[in-house]
Amino acid sequence: MQIKIVGNAIVATSKIKLADFTLLENHNPGALKLKDKEGNTVFDVCKSSKGYVKDYGVCFNGATRDENQFLTLTLDITGIADAKEYAADTFGKINGQIAKIEKQVTAQAASTASERKAFVDAIEVE
Repeated sequence: MQIKIVGNAIVATSKIKLADFTLLENHNPGALKLKDKEGNTVFDVCKSSKGYVKDYGVCFNGATRDENQFLTLTLDITGIADAKEYAADTFGKINGQIAKIEKQVTAQAASTASERKAFVDAIEVE
């Protein structure tokens, strides 16, 4: 995840592409979660108009405008005295989890897309 401070905002850009997120959200939502050995969700990602960061997950509220359309999270930091320290405190505690879930999402999206393509190709149209 890349973190930038721009004016009164923190913009966090994930390595998760919007297309991969949407594919998994629709066809393999479990891939958007990290689970412990007992199967309990310990971290997840979501997308909504109201983004947030919590100890157990991050919810993105946008995407980059390039061809990759990486998920982004923009947080208003108006009134925050030390934006860099705030960013470090906010994202530092989830940095390891984000790295794990970004790898998982990328791998699962490729697998899910392949499985879906094989399924679609097997559908007969008369």
